[in-house]
Amino acid sequence: MSKAAEKAIEDTTPPKPTLGESIRETVDSIVIAFVLAFLFRTFEAEAFVIPTGSMALTLMGDHKDLTCSECKYPYRASASSESPNNNERDQRDFQNAQLAWQHGNTVVSSVCPNCRYRMEYDPMVTKEPAPPSYKGDRILVTKYSYDFAEPKRWDVSVFKNPSQAKINYIKRVVGLPNEEVLIYRGDIYVRKPDETDFRIARKPHDKAVAMAQSVYDQDYVLPSIHERGWPQRWVSELSGAEALWKQSADLKSFQIDGRKPDDAWLRYQHYVPTSSDWAVLERQSLDPAERARLRPQLIADFCEYNTERVRNHKQDRDISCFGLHWVGDVMVECELEFLDPRDPAGEAVLEIVEGGRNYQCRINAASGDAVLSISGLDGYQPQAKAAMIGGGSHKVRFANVDDQLLLWVDDKPITFEESTNFLSVAKLDAEDDKGDAVVLGFNGECKFKPLDNLIPTKQDVASPIGIAAKNAALNVKHLRILRDVYYIADSEFNERRNQLTTPESIPPVRDYRSDPFSQYVSEKAKQNLGTDFAGQGVWSEKMLASFMSDMDFWPERFLESSYVSFRMAQDQFFVLGDNSPRSLDGRLWRAPENYVKRELLIGKALFVYWPHGWDTIPGTSVKVPNLPLIGGNYIPDFSRMRMIR
Repeated sequence: MSKAAEKAIEDTTPPKPTLGESIRETVDSIVIAFVLAFLFRTFEAEAFVIPTGSMALTLMGDHKDLTCSECKYPYRASASSESPNNNERDQRDFQNAQLAWQHGNTVVSSVCPNCRYRMEYDPMVTKEPAPPSYKGDRILVTKYSYDFAEPKRWDVSVFKNPSQAKINYIKRVVGLPNEEVLIYRGDIYVRKPDETDFRIARKPHDKAVAMAQSVYDQDYVLPSIHERGWPQRWVSELSGAEALWKQSADLKSFQIDGRKPDDAWLRYQHYVPTSSDWAVLERQSLDPAERARLRPQLIADFCEYNTERVRNHKQDRDISCFGLHWVGDVMVECELEFLDPRDPAGEAVLEIVEGGRNYQCRINAASGDAVLSISGLDGYQPQAKAAMIGGGSHKVRFANVDDQLLLWVDDKPITFEESTNFLSVAKLDAEDDKGDAVVLGFNGECKFKPLDNLIPTKQDVASPIGIAAKNAALNVKHLRILRDVYYIADSEFNERRNQLTTPESIPPVRDYRSDPFSQYVSEKAKQNLGTDFAGQGVWSEKMLASFMSDMDFWPERFLESSYVSFRMAQDQFFVLGDNSPRSLDGRLWRAPENYVKRELLIGKALFVYWPHGWDTIPGTSVKVPNLPLIGGNYIPDFSRMRMIR
């Protein structure tokens, strides 16, 4: 680069704010936040603090805000076990031996959702300061919103605990008065009194995005483990020995310049290292035998928020945080650029696989038209005219959520000329309390036959997501995979769950009718596959990885999913938490009161007005004091102030 060009760049680079400017901007922001809070209070809004992680990752309870030491991915993990306000025993132990209690209950590690590295931050081991723990998000709740409008499905609402009216709870409304609510394979189905069949409750575009949880972000790819033999997540289709897609030097983006008349695929493989894999990768490269044993896994309901360990319990006692359930409802997000947007034959293809079915969205380079299709479903071909127009890069998001295909371009929801709905299942092997067959699929809801896609196939494991170019030169970057919330069909009331106990002591929540895992382990042991599969087996990270990667052996185990249903009467609402494995919600309350009465509703959650704070003035290393009047949050992270969806 010439010196003149360098000088031009310097001249156009905005100067860094001075210390005085940073302080002034921070003070201005604080004043604005307080003004907003008082204005909302005037209009009958009230401030609440999120007490637990039952709504994570939508809303944070006590937590640590972390950056992975390996891949630098930012994520959050629960710190609720550090609070002495969980139950009477915790309070007593805390009062009797405060220092010992705090020592044993300090959160010392958690797992990055992107690279699955367990980051240790126990200062007694690392000799470095531990990352701070923060109180839960502070939110504004509109107290009289439900006096003027009925609660809607998917609202985030605050209410009095039905069994302990002095305690405020916050959950998401999924069932409305006079409905019967059924949970099956992670989805919500509802049936009204005059209806025979259940229909799936589909999320609108904004809720689908707000509730999505990250699976993998290519912007935080970790070259070091790939250099040591760990497979990459995104892999190009080959032409002979040569990859059709060329990967950038930093491994973050891909480009195809050739004009292949057929779809040229870039495919995602869900290779996730276990703790034992990381133990090897930290020491050395994988040898050929170790590399040959690796298998991709199904995308599961892993939740990084639940991976925390405390000093007194260094091993995972609740393996559910690593994902016990296959999640087929996923999203693929990227930035697409047609290098020749005028070519009428050029196409970009986004694909999601569920149960061996291929869900595709094809976007034409010249017209920008988008067309959807599902393999084996003749006649399903919704179209959207000019969904993506104009040259340059466009942010595109394609999703399979709640038996519907959704598309966004530049964060704008795209409307198709006909319904994009479909049906996954028709009838359960079960009867309702009237002795009638349980039918999923509301009459007239969809004109297409059910897909029968309940069992994952080898393709679901090998490549559940893909991006292709046909007759097009294409550039792809900012690749990200997300998944939908998976609601677990567990209705077992348990005293330990229904007390405010520490998360580590809550029994795992799962929705298998029996324990297919133990049977899987036992059968695999008969094949002499080593000590990992000896005996009846206990859920462990390594065994779970095998369970989620082996489709050759007993794939019908995924039909073991149970269902639970709950009937609402007049003025009763059914609520669930977004963090389904650790949410004490309507599923787990003592029957028959699995509902919230209208009179217990406080209001609709509106806005996160005070997320956790910074302990220094932004842009500086200047420490700021604790501010007890606002809960000890220092200066709030204004970038995380947001409307609650």
